[in-house]
Amino acid sequence: MNQKNPLPKHLIVAFFMIHGLLYSMNFILVDIIGIWNKYFNVIFGNVTMSDTFLFLPLILGASYVVVGYGLLANEHWARIGLFLLCLQGIFIEFPFGVIVYLSILIYSLTPSFSKSFPKTKGVASYQLAGVSVIVVAIVAILIMTGVSQGILSFTSYKIRGHALSYDSAESKIIDVEEYLGQVDVLIEFTGDITMALQQQDETIIEIAPYITEIKQRFSEASNGIIASVDTRYLLDIAENENVLRITKVKPSFRFLPYELEQAQMQRSTSYLQLGTEELWNQGLTGKGITVAVMDTGIREDHPDLQRDGQSIVVGGLHLYGEYVHDHGTMVASCIAGQSEDVKGIAPDVNLLNIEVFHWETIGGVSYLSATNADILQGFEFVANWKKLTGDYVILSCSWGVSAQSYSHDADVCIESANRLAVQYNIPVIAAAGNSGPTVKPYTSIPYQVMAPAGGEHVLAVGAIDPLNNIAPFSSRGPYYNGLNKPDVVAPGVNVIVLTPTGVDVASGTSFSCPYVSGIAALLVQENTDVSSEQLYDALKRGATDLGTEGYDYEYGYGVASGEGSYALITQSVSQFFILIMFIAAIGIGLIIIAYPMINKKLRKR
Repeated sequence: MNQKNPLPKHLIVAFFMIHGLLYSMNFILVDIIGIWNKYFNVIFGNVTMSDTFLFLPLILGASYVVVGYGLLANEHWARIGLFLLCLQGIFIEFPFGVIVYLSILIYSLTPSFSKSFPKTKGVASYQLAGVSVIVVAIVAILIMTGVSQGILSFTSYKIRGHALSYDSAESKIIDVEEYLGQVDVLIEFTGDITMALQQQDETIIEIAPYITEIKQRFSEASNGIIASVDTRYLLDIAENENVLRITKVKPSFRFLPYELEQAQMQRSTSYLQLGTEELWNQGLTGKGITVAVMDTGIREDHPDLQRDGQSIVVGGLHLYGEYVHDHGTMVASCIAGQSEDVKGIAPDVNLLNIEVFHWETIGGVSYLSATNADILQGFEFVANWKKLTGDYVILSCSWGVSAQSYSHDADVCIESANRLAVQYNIPVIAAAGNSGPTVKPYTSIPYQVMAPAGGEHVLAVGAIDPLNNIAPFSSRGPYYNGLNKPDVVAPGVNVIVLTPTGVDVASGTSFSCPYVSGIAALLVQENTDVSSEQLYDALKRGATDLGTEGYDYEYGYGVASGEGSYALITQSVSQFFILIMFIAAIGIGLIIIAYPMINKKLRKR
């Protein structure tokens, strides 16, 4: 045995080497090949954070190998790396990491370990390294707590004002040219939402002579206003450098007639396909979670949507009336139906009734429609609810708009949906759409998936039948910009639902979507500090693979599984733990600065 490197140190080196190689391998298997093993993850590194922190698991794996080699060579810098890796392991690899890394840290402070290293040289380099760790930790804390965003927004505005648009006035006006007289338009501004109200106040004063009436202002999920203007003044408004775009308010979001038909077929037991019974047995029912159903309205007085004598709907936005069509009630019942006949996936959640659709006659045909302004108002309400109540809110969207037919409205919708997920930590789960290959006229790939389902930070849900076959109507991916969509699938054929008159059966991705929203509520009941991305990650990687092995454009990652995803969500690294880790890193930085003195004292023992 090498006397300079005692046996425990050799064991630490072996652990670091093997751990690092398998850590990297686990990441590669999951992100490139598409193979997932939840038990492998518990021991050899948490990769459920990989969608949030790009390539971090791979970097950590390489770090373990490098530090292990450095320990074997008795390099002082490897001892510092050991401190840092043990710190992250304690927080990120719970519970295995707590035991192993604390043991390693304790041993690393013993004289026998210290004496295996040569005398310390270059005190200044340790001081520099320690200060660097402290600075990185402080910056990370500022970013995670949102303090940095406020500072940057404030200083950015003070130094250069808002971002400005120097595009031509003509190019800023979209889909309004053919209208004459008074029209309602969405005027989008250039600044971030952190400075939305301030920029709007200043700009409204400048364009006031050209505006007849301001009907709505958005500052939470988007930065814009709805205004009534005379088309003669559109160019005057667009010439303002604070104006990003001007779009006609129009009913571009609509349900086609076949999407509202109810199927008279055999009922299915969809929850059996979703692996939720085990979670129910553990007491996971969505209690304390709020799901916002943005739709045609919920029949709040429905007897099977009552809990303890009160409606499970705790609030909402009613743009056109509390209840416009059965669709919203049918969707709500998939999430939280209270009867034995229609038991929702998350029966103890609270619901928000976000009613944004209304009947509109277009070309002699009546459609359930929503304007771009309606959708943005719905997003705004959900963001405000989260801010005011502090609830963990999930947004369920069983509707969409074609990016091919209404490209700008689709983009605006996705921008706002992404913002809800990233800036407010509101997971947005959306129906992929019912434009699959059996629907006529058939639109070829890649324009089937609707917005907001096509959003980078939105979970898109396709539909399967009771035999786990892809539903013929379910939209295939990718999204028009190449993003991999859909993400997962869920039952959407012959789904049992509530209607105002009783129980019926319906089909569509409209019902696949709320099933996954219900699973999401079960997963976060005990994990409310996980991010939207971590929730999506658990749902995708916990899904049961269907179709072509690995990801494909029909089934996505597979059928959503409550049981499979729960094993992953409990391993996800919460923002709180990461914050604590960076706070602890400040202490590690101080230890690194003092390391030469500590090492000298240990060697004298």
